[in-house]
Amino acid sequence: MPGPPSSHRRPPPFRPIFSLILVYFFGFFFLFCLLLIAPALLSLSGRTDPGPELQAQAQQVAHEAIRGRLPLAFLAALVTTGLGLYTRRLPGLRERR
Repeated sequence: MPGPPSSHRRPPPFRPIFSLILVYFFGFFFLFCLLLIAPALLSLSGRTDPGPELQAQAQQVAHEAIRGRLPLAFLAALVTTGLGLYTRRLPGLRERR
């Protein structure tokens, strides 16, 4: 005869959903910032010889390229993360069945 049901149930596994969402958001934000800066840096790389002044010049070009476009990168990261959550395409955030 089976005994009474066990009152000891396993707790659900820990899933750091909020932390993963933040990692995806900042990863997408960094990616979109790089995509906005890349054309300016590529045009600089073809016309300058490597040296210590190249780093300062590249930093200046990157600042000029991203100036005014940071909200665009933020919005694109927000939309991409939201779509990934909605469609359940982001690894680690998919619903387990």
